[in-house]
Amino acid sequence: MPSPVALIDSVLGLCIVFVAIHVVISWLIGYRLISTDNPRVAAIRTFFIKATNPVLWPIRLVSVDTGDVDMSPVILIVLLLAVRYVLKFYPMM
Repeated sequence: MPSPVALIDSVLGLCIVFVAIHVVISWLIGYRLISTDNPRVAAIRTFFIKATNPVLWPIRLVSVDTGDVDMSPVILIVLLLAVRYVLKFYPMM
């Protein structure tokens, strides 16, 4: 059975992957490389929006508005990586 720290680390890693996929999909749609007219693309986009927006929304409320560039995914990934670092190098005794 994996330790709780390893389980939390895996969940945080999965969250980072979800945020990265969300960002890549939004870039592909923004540069019109894929279209939301395709039902599969629309479904995948909706899934990742619903999966990441509850965590990204509070960050968007307190972060500085930079115009067209949304920095909240970068802030979230940095925070998640910091938590993973703390868990790996300073595990709970």
